[in-house]
Amino acid sequence: MLLVDDDPITLRLLAGMMQSFGYLSESVSGGQAALDRINDTSSAPIDVVILDLVMPDVDGMMVLDELKKMPAPPAVIVQTAQGGIDTAISAMRAGAFDFLVKPAAPERLRVSITNALKLSALQGEVQRLRHRREETVSFDDMIASAPAMMRTMELGQRAARSAISVLIEGEAGTGKEWFAHAIHGESNRRARPFVSVDCGAVPADDIEVLLFGRPATATMPALRGRIHEAQSGTLLLRQIADLPASVQARLAAVLEEGTLPLLAGERVTRADFRLIATTDRRLVDRVAEGVFREDLFYRLNVFPIWLPPLRDRVEDLLPLAAAFLARFAAEEGRPRLKGLAPEAEALLTAFHWPDNIRQLENAVYRAVILCEGEFLRPWDFPQIQTALDAGAIPELVKAWQNEGAAAARTRASSTGHVARAHHRDRETPDRPFASADKISPPLYGLLHLLDRDGEMRALDALEEAAVRFAVEHYGGRMSEVARRLHIGRSTLYRKLKDYGIETAAVDAA
Repeated sequence: MLLVDDDPITLRLLAGMMQSFGYLSESVSGGQAALDRINDTSSAPIDVVILDLVMPDVDGMMVLDELKKMPAPPAVIVQTAQGGIDTAISAMRAGAFDFLVKPAAPERLRVSITNALKLSALQGEVQRLRHRREETVSFDDMIASAPAMMRTMELGQRAARSAISVLIEGEAGTGKEWFAHAIHGESNRRARPFVSVDCGAVPADDIEVLLFGRPATATMPALRGRIHEAQSGTLLLRQIADLPASVQARLAAVLEEGTLPLLAGERVTRADFRLIATTDRRLVDRVAEGVFREDLFYRLNVFPIWLPPLRDRVEDLLPLAAAFLARFAAEEGRPRLKGLAPEAEALLTAFHWPDNIRQLENAVYRAVILCEGEFLRPWDFPQIQTALDAGAIPELVKAWQNEGAAAARTRASSTGHVARAHHRDRETPDRPFASADKISPPLYGLLHLLDRDGEMRALDALEEAAVRFAVEHYGGRMSEVARRLHIGRSTLYRKLKDYGIETAAVDAA
């Protein structure tokens, strides 16, 4: 948050509100200082500006005019003592997200900030998807602020400034195709074709014709290959390690001779395309195994780039999750979905994500569908919890499982994973979570059929676990519990009595 006002008392009041809301904030006393801070690329980017309109040097309207010239300006909430309708209309036309009259009520300001952050996250995701569709993705569209990505991003930007062939290696789901799009989008070929071929998805008998085309025959016309279509642009060969040996030989010949494959009636044409190849296997190992041509490997390995797995760039995990949440919430018509609860953030951070960003995207999509409240909770990620239950659960997750929401808030904040664009108002349940013992239900909507000795649990134990979980999940609201379990309230109370769950204790929960 950037607080802009020439009144020091107002700045102190706003800073206090930001601290109580849980946002990080900076204060400046003039419009020019605000513009300098927003343009300072060496510091953390600003997500929301709370701007006074009347200032002595550069006033708020001039700041709004300058921000409109920026490619991705922060959201601006204007507040001023001049609360006329004409002033509000002028500010909104100039690009302000919201307009408040001093002194703004804290709750009104909180709602405005929350909405501004949600809109910013959604706009960023929409911009990334639009750039992907228009083949104009740049490195600015990637969420990659983790230290492990710094060298990778630098190499990508250097590669984009030349026509050098690039080999992108990394585990499945790390975003290699996005990275290839960014190299193309920042190169001088950005307005030229970007042609992508998945070498592992095309049958071996068809991949050669798909890539190199075929001359005309008596029964079939000539067919241009993907290499011809990529002329003057970029050719992306995904999963290059799956390329059949015969096709490897032809590709090596094209790169060696520097000419396009000849079709009927065509003259020799110089090959003018940038080649980017991606793989989730180490090509050098494939060469040692004798399944990948050594000469082709050396032609592809001119400029190798390694994309680290998501577990090595945990600083990007929560911003990525927030971006996916914003997109899926909009797609599924869930405008009241505000974000991730702290204990859900702890769960995501504790998981190792073997399938990387793709797995995180799918997990968030599923959670958005399952979520019944305003925040994604741990039980909205049942598959992640199952995977954690199958192995050793990190201490961070144990803390909020056993000690409840208060411990979760404390320990989650101590991890240091603070997403600058996604500090938001969060609701944390006051009641502690049930511990996962031998007979009580595990968290997040899953029931274990086996006990700790590997034996089947009795039906009455499973029923008790289901009832306990339902009571916990719906906060002791008996009508809702009965409705969801498809039983009458009298039956529910009888089961509560049979299982020793005191009704008074539940109602107080």
